[in-house]
Parts: sequence; C-alpha cells; structure tokens
Amino acid sequence: MDPVQTTFLVLSCIIIAVALSACCGFKVFVPPLIISIFCKAGLISLGESFQWMGSWAALAVLGLATIVEIIAYFFPVVNNALDTIKIPLAVIAGTLTASAAMSSAEISPLIRWALAVICGGGTAAAVSTGMAALRAAGNVATGGASSVPQNCLEAAISSLLSAIAALATPIVLCLVLILVTVLLVSLVKRIRHQRSAQES
Repeated sequence: MDPVQTTFLVLSCIIIAVALSACCGFKVFVPPLIISIFCKAGLISLGESFQWMGSWAALAVLGLATIVEIIAYFFPVVNNALDTIKIPLAVIAGTLTASAAMSSAEISPLIRWALAVICGGGTAAAVSTGMAALRAAGNVATGGASSVPQNCLEAAISSLLSAIAALATPIVLCLVLILVTVLLVSLVKRIRHQRSAQES
C-alpha cells in the first residue's frame, strides 16, 4: 500500500472512531454492540487484539447491557440517577470503541490508544454531558414527559450513526453528522423556548 492510501486509511479510521465515540455519548452500549454484530457477521474487520468483540459472549453481554440501558431511561427518576455514572461510562466506551475502530489501520498501539483517549473519550464525554443537560432541561420543561421520546431518539440516532460509521465512507459520515447536529440544535432551541414560556 502506497503512502497516500495508507494516510487515507488512517484518516478514515480516525473519523470513524470519533463518530462511533460520539454515538457512545447518546447510548453507551449501542456502538460497541453494533461493532460486535457487524464483526460477527463479517461486515467489518478489527485488529487481532479486538477480535473478542465478534464473539458470542461479547454479543450477549453488550446486547443485554443495551437493553437494560434503554429500558432504564424510560423512567425520569432512574435516568436522572443514571446520568451521574453515564458520563464516565461513555468515556470508557468511547475510548474502547475508538481504539477498536482504529485497530485495523497501520497505527502503533501507543498512538492508537492516545488518540482513542483524547478524541474518543473526549468526544463521548462532550456528547454525553450535552445530552444529560438536554434531558434535565426537558424533564423540567415537560414534567418528565419528554423522557420517553428523547430516549427513543437517542437510541435511534446512536444505532443509525453507529451503523453508518461502521459501513459508510467518511464523506457520507460527515454529512450525516452535520444533519444530526442541526436537528439536535433545533431540539434544544425548542425545549428552551417551552421552558421560557412556562417561566413567563
């Protein structure tokens, strides 16, 4: 492989890694589950050190964790408590997922894990913090009524973006990320407007 192709592959892996990490900010266990399913189905290839993610055991554990996480967030009281531990979990999951996404590229383990911690963990923490603030504002503005639709929206975004990130080209991925960002900003503005209307 020539240097240009190698550089493109590395940059593609980094973009995909950051995108998957961002998805961990929406739902912690969905991106690792998507990677596990795709790896098991042979749709993506991971480095030797991450082949365990394609095992039946990993698939079962991640599947169960995903179901528990999604169900728990249907209850406002429970999701407020979970938000206190979700951010650290998102950082761990984002770091692990980012490293897994870059494991097939020709990157030294030291650089790969450094990028995973900085880009992956940082991105997951930022998204998770933002969604926690949005969830809290929504619960206050709607009396907890926004908990169910927001939980469904987060699960859908995390699943869709994770699938796209794992299979699509970086250009398509960037376009989808821009679209999702615009939609989330619109949602935040709407919740703030409803909250201001109630306070006045």
